[in-house]
Amino acid sequence: MTTVVYPYHNNTNWDELRYSLRSLAQIKEESLQLCLVGEKPSWCKPDIFIETKNVGVTKEAAIMNKLLLASQHKDVSNEFLMVNDDHYLLKTIFISEIAFWTDGTLEQKITEKGYGAYGAALKNTLYTLINLGLPTRHYDIHVPIKYQKNKFIDIMNFYDWAKKPTFVIKSLYCNTLMVEPTNMSDNVERGKGFNPNAMWLSTAHDIVLPTKRWIQNRFPTKSPWEIW
Repeated sequence: MTTVVYPYHNNTNWDELRYSLRSLAQIKEESLQLCLVGEKPSWCKPDIFIETKNVGVTKEAAIMNKLLLASQHKDVSNEFLMVNDDHYLLKTIFISEIAFWTDGTLEQKITEKGYGAYGAALKNTLYTLINLGLPTRHYDIHVPIKYQKNKFIDIMNFYDWAKKPTFVIKSLYCNTLMVEPTNMSDNVERGKGFNPNAMWLSTAHDIVLPTKRWIQNRFPTKSPWEIW
């Protein structure tokens, strides 16, 4: 059984989580169990619920701390799948087909997004990895990732998350492990359309109505974790 872990903060403006969960029906495994870390909507009944507040000096640190709690939970599978509530699976896959997806280097992403708090996290991750002689690929695209519990704990505890800026989590994990990268385009809908034939879709906070309707029509069947 594979645990699907969602670090969740219930501040969305529509039912992203509901439809993300419905999309997981296309993962062809014998069984999945759901772990929510953070908050729980009233309609949702996860197999594992770890209630916690956002703790950390940055948004990335708060997410990392939630994933640490999942990694320390005895009922979470040793390898778990981390999914965000705005990730939707559009194709049938097996867990084994979920790779370490990348869309370039951290240097390239800094030229595109190197501003504000997130840009600072990108830069801090890049410079930290360079100083350690590690690869600097960018893995923080809008798709799920598989984490090994013990490796996640060891890697995150190795770095200093106590002060700003912190890090981007996926890139820190994957480059520290020097995993085999697999290229994938980042299919994010930001009001300018998306690729309906991609493997994954992600939506921005200000999702437009036509995209909502498309997702609702694409995933009409309740997931096992919906009470109503």
